[in-house]
Amino acid sequence: MKSRVLLSLLPLIGATSGAFAAPRKVAPKASSRKLMVSNFVYNDDPLEKRWSYRVPLNNTSTGGATWLFGRDERNGLLLKLQSSSGGGFKGLLSRVEAGKPTELGTFSAPSLKGELGLIRAGTRLDVLWNGERSLSVQTPLVGERFGVRRIGGWKVEEGQMQPTEQVVFRDDFMRASGPDSPEVPDEWKVQGVWKTSGTLGPRADASLSPNPFVFRASGVGDHVARAGKWWWSDYSVSASVRAMAAEDDNSPLVAAIEGFSIGKNSVRGEVDFGTGIARILIGGRIVAASAPFDASIGEWHRMRLEPANGKVRFLFDGHEVVSAACNLAQGEVALRAKTGAKNFVDFDDVRVGTQQDQEWGEGDLPDRIKKDRLMRNWANEASAWKRDTHGVWWHTGEFWGNISLNLPVPDLAKEGDGFRFYAGANPQNPPAAALAASVTRKEGKALIRLNGQTTTVPLAKGAKNSLRLILRATPKGNENVLVWNGKPLFTVAAGARNGTKLGIEPTHNGLPLPVPPLEKLSLRATTFEREGHSVIGVNITPVSPQIARDMGLPDATGAVIDNVENDSPAQRAGFQNGDVVRAANGARVLDVDTMRSAVGSVRAPGTVNVEILRSKSDGSGLDWSECRATTPNQLDYAFTSAPVDWKSARGNWEVAERWTCSPQWSFFAGQNDEFPLLWSRFALRGDWTLEAYVATPMDLTRSERSPMDLNISVGDGKNISSGYSFAFAAQNREKNVIWRGNSMVVQKPFEMPAGSGETHQDWFYVRLERRQTLKGVHFKWSVNGKTIGEYDDNNPIKTANRLAFWTKNGAISLARVRLWHDGLMPMVPDPRPAKIQQVAIPNGVDGFTVRGTGRAASAQLSTIKDAGGSILEVSNPHDGGDWAVYASRRPIEVSATNNRVLSFAYRATPDVKVNLYALVQNQWREIAWTGGASKPEDNQPMLGTFNSVTPDDKWHTARFDLNAALQRNGLDGNKVEAIAFSAPSRDYLRQGLGGNAQGAKYWVRDFKVSN
Repeated sequence: MKSRVLLSLLPLIGATSGAFAAPRKVAPKASSRKLMVSNFVYNDDPLEKRWSYRVPLNNTSTGGATWLFGRDERNGLLLKLQSSSGGGFKGLLSRVEAGKPTELGTFSAPSLKGELGLIRAGTRLDVLWNGERSLSVQTPLVGERFGVRRIGGWKVEEGQMQPTEQVVFRDDFMRASGPDSPEVPDEWKVQGVWKTSGTLGPRADASLSPNPFVFRASGVGDHVARAGKWWWSDYSVSASVRAMAAEDDNSPLVAAIEGFSIGKNSVRGEVDFGTGIARILIGGRIVAASAPFDASIGEWHRMRLEPANGKVRFLFDGHEVVSAACNLAQGEVALRAKTGAKNFVDFDDVRVGTQQDQEWGEGDLPDRIKKDRLMRNWANEASAWKRDTHGVWWHTGEFWGNISLNLPVPDLAKEGDGFRFYAGANPQNPPAAALAASVTRKEGKALIRLNGQTTTVPLAKGAKNSLRLILRATPKGNENVLVWNGKPLFTVAAGARNGTKLGIEPTHNGLPLPVPPLEKLSLRATTFEREGHSVIGVNITPVSPQIARDMGLPDATGAVIDNVENDSPAQRAGFQNGDVVRAANGARVLDVDTMRSAVGSVRAPGTVNVEILRSKSDGSGLDWSECRATTPNQLDYAFTSAPVDWKSARGNWEVAERWTCSPQWSFFAGQNDEFPLLWSRFALRGDWTLEAYVATPMDLTRSERSPMDLNISVGDGKNISSGYSFAFAAQNREKNVIWRGNSMVVQKPFEMPAGSGETHQDWFYVRLERRQTLKGVHFKWSVNGKTIGEYDDNNPIKTANRLAFWTKNGAISLARVRLWHDGLMPMVPDPRPAKIQQVAIPNGVDGFTVRGTGRAASAQLSTIKDAGGSILEVSNPHDGGDWAVYASRRPIEVSATNNRVLSFAYRATPDVKVNLYALVQNQWREIAWTGGASKPEDNQPMLGTFNSVTPDDKWHTARFDLNAALQRNGLDGNKVEAIAFSAPSRDYLRQGLGGNAQGAKYWVRDFKVSN
């Protein structure tokens, strides 16, 4: 397995020389000798380009000291400290050239006791006192010597000089091999209870999971984990965090990240998840606090502490929540948590450095996932390149912003071999209009062209040549840059692009390479028995139209061998991955099923004669898995990091198994709810293309059900009815449907699109494109390359800018999500939601109550007073859901002598779809109200219907005769054990389509049961 992603192994800490190291209990090396010149004690080792220095001062007498950095006291930088009459000192920093000083800055301190620090980074020099930046100047440094001179009665201890590098530290906590393995602290020094934890099942394999572990703080009290060195500077620190607690748990729940920590001094950003308030603490003292905001418990969030220019900003989920003045400049980092007995805090994806969070990217997938035959179509970069009929390989992504293409150019063995590159192109138009660059072998060298400019360069011998093509926008316009073997060759102005695609065309003598000829082979393999079936030791998948086009097959029939088992009869017979089986035992192989039947009909051990077509290669020699195209206008999620850009509205979204038959595999999934729903925290602006690899997980009770309701919505981040929804394999795998708001605008019969493997194993490649048109917007929706729906809206919904994945099936797995976009909208913090109080509100029968508490409450109840008395207001805190409200949990006697009539006044809007349900003989029976009566196929027991229901936002009265209803249904003599209001479980209503959006309301008064 991959042990972890941790990039602090570069010379962050530095290869410390003897002269600059912290004091050790060993004799100094000869190179560490001290020289005294003009009363300066010099360290004889040269200064590095970046370094940090600190020295403790503890003086009581008058005097001072001077530090010199440079050639000598006549040429260099001089820092002079001189005691002052008030008991402190004054500092002067000067640059001396040929003995002439120039003042660079002054500062002062009130005490002679403390720590002096210096940071050199490039041309910047910072002077620190007790960790705080007192002075910062930009000035060159002449010479490489360092010395100290004491003045008067001052004592100056030996300080620490440390060569440094820019801090680049990341930790994804991948050191353990399983969820019960002990955590190896490594860089972390811990106080309190910390351990590696995860949600993997007992049979899971961590090397087959994108992100199996977190770093968890639990138990009563404060917990601290520290990492780093005292000389770390010029960084921001960020971490993913998830606070977990039961709804009724009011014990402390605080998470924090800390930077520039030395001793008791540090700057800390913390969030109190109980109150939704963020705070900044310096030296343990609160200096700033935010207004309450939505810091959801049970959700992954991203915290970032960003100090710069005398200020520290604390960001939560991408937006600043609080800031404060801060001059701390160097030190360690820390994770902190304060928890109770039953709650805990998880940390993941710690990043320390100058990069922004989005620049770090996710951690890499485990090698076993990237190389596995079932995952190649989404986990390997090669799957992003598709060949068209003209011989150009186009990237499936869209490139609206800057583009960087990196690839290893293979050995151009023959004169005229080469490649052409198309950037910002439209494959529907002649590609020559977007030709950006080319490389061709000519007279033993590489002839390179970029936008009309030409040069020749040597070809590396015995190794691949690296090419990087950059297209970027500058204030002066577009420009293209070509880099060959690490050396920039051209930077040229470029015109406007005519598309968003990126293509590579292998060529010879300026012409595109044809599809390589197919080789016809006849192979013989011996069958053997496995689980009662005859097999030869291969895995096969269908021949897709794309495979047929890439290989030049006459049609898309046959079966592709995508894996040959080691030491199997097939391997001994010479079968290879990529072979296309066209016939077996003299009969034509049309698809996977006919191939299985042909092999299965040969009793083991027996002989199968197979005819195959084999392509030697694609002819280009390129390793497509190493051809990487990137753009800042892309979001790419394999969920190797915590899903901080996503918000789970319903269900648990975490790493979980997909196949009960292969529980060692785990993927990001939504489960533990009938309708898991995941919203993006980011909002899109303009055009975009979404690529997602999704599937329906198996479960122990229903086994294989994939695909089933693999759905995507684009809305406001709260209600899926606020935009557009695309449901694949909807309504029990009967239809593919597009909704606009609550209206079904496209409906087609479900057809299973051809995949790259068996349905049980396959991931469905769902692609959704949004394009602005002259009349509005156009959506194109495809699965596995087959268009299954298109929709034009001449009146686009403006709130449709956030993405959602959801299902009605009970679970959905996401292997990878890639989003290519024209821009993102600024992040806006969500307000802290009102806390739902679980208090019974009396009525004429019993009392109104809801199911669940806090965020899990099924409804929000409140009362309104008017001249007529008390009114119950029922709000939906969720998008859809059952919106359940109990009106009575007290049994109601109903008999022939005790006639009972249920009645109440109501006011409801047309979007409220709610019925009443009476519990009779331990079964909830429907009384149709604004939700309408269920159909026989819904299998919902009925009791009756209210007459003349009018949801027009005006007051009306509803009456229902309980006695008559029980008699009609053969239930006379039974008690009504309970009565509840609830949304019917019908169609996609409980998902929020058709009504009952978040924030929907209705009002009830005078609820009673009378004779």
